[in-house]
Amino acid sequence: MEALPPKVRIVNGSIVIDGIFKFNLSYTKYGPDSQPVKMISFPWSPEIPQNINQMMGEHVIIEMLAQKLKEDFIYYANNILPKQ
Repeated sequence: MEALPPKVRIVNGSIVIDGIFKFNLSYTKYGPDSQPVKMISFPWSPEIPQNINQMMGEHVIIEMLAQKLKEDFIYYANNILPKQ
């Protein structure tokens, strides 16, 4: 089952972010100094209802999503990312 992207909603007067950010690990590339480099990317596609965005302010929602992104990445790095 595919993970759902983050969705911002209000529950009992508090903002809740459901879903997870999906990370994609690239194949190994080599930099100019011949060092191997792997890149991790993610789609930025959170669902943010306009009324929540207007009520809380876009900067507040972006900060909350950034914290969620950080938490999801730490989980990905510790539990899913292939170990070297």
